[in-house]
Amino acid sequence: MSAMLAVNVGSKRLYAGKPARTKSYTLTYRCDIDMQTRILVDRPRLPSEKQARKGRVFTFQPDPNFQCCTKKQCSKHFLSAKCPTLEKARSPMLDHFMSREAMRAKLRANWTTYLSLPDGSRCCKSMMLKIYNCSPSMLYGDKRPDRDQGDSNRGRSSLSSDIASFLKLMKSNADCMPDEGWYQLNMPMRCMVWSEYNEEAKAFGLLQKCISKAYFYKVWDDNFPELRLRKHCKFAKCNFCVNWRKISEEPSRKAEAAER
Repeated sequence: MSAMLAVNVGSKRLYAGKPARTKSYTLTYRCDIDMQTRILVDRPRLPSEKQARKGRVFTFQPDPNFQCCTKKQCSKHFLSAKCPTLEKARSPMLDHFMSREAMRAKLRANWTTYLSLPDGSRCCKSMMLKIYNCSPSMLYGDKRPDRDQGDSNRGRSSLSSDIASFLKLMKSNADCMPDEGWYQLNMPMRCMVWSEYNEEAKAFGLLQKCISKAYFYKVWDDNFPELRLRKHCKFAKCNFCVNWRKISEEPSRKAEAAER
């Protein structure tokens, strides 16, 4: 660790128009930060965990039954995690002085150099990711275009406007309940309204597609709480629908209830 000590003398101060009898000093101490050492973790990597992050490098978990490809069947040739060739291929992940981009480039180069089959060809991409125990984004980076926070906010604002206009149109065609002033939609489930919105967006191209159901429901709840489905309105319920909807919760009779 290297360090640097610097003392800065402040400018002359005036007190009541006269030079002060004291001086101010500023002490600056700068030192290097130790790099985080990466250690091997001999357990399966969870989906929420990233390879070579937070000082952890997850080991290769051999699996002879892993279906990587039908032509080469690469998994049959990599049955030991202690193979020196595999350790050389994975060594850049343990080098904590190597930047993320340099590590990506080195791992891709090691794919051709070390991860080869008996016939001399390199293994398939699925097997390579299995050996490195990582996702494709770790080796190739994020290929999506860069977007700042302003672009994201504008995109969400435009999507919410499209959803609101769609729900407003549905409200104009819905029946108003005379007791509470609710508007009854002719659909029994929220996901059907979301599906109809995406179908119109695909058919006419005037609306943005909404991938997230939760976001669609949030815009609905925040702006159109008066829109209700059939199952929430007592005027639209009948014994037949209520009984068979209850029966559909039983796994053995779910298919029969759906048909009825």
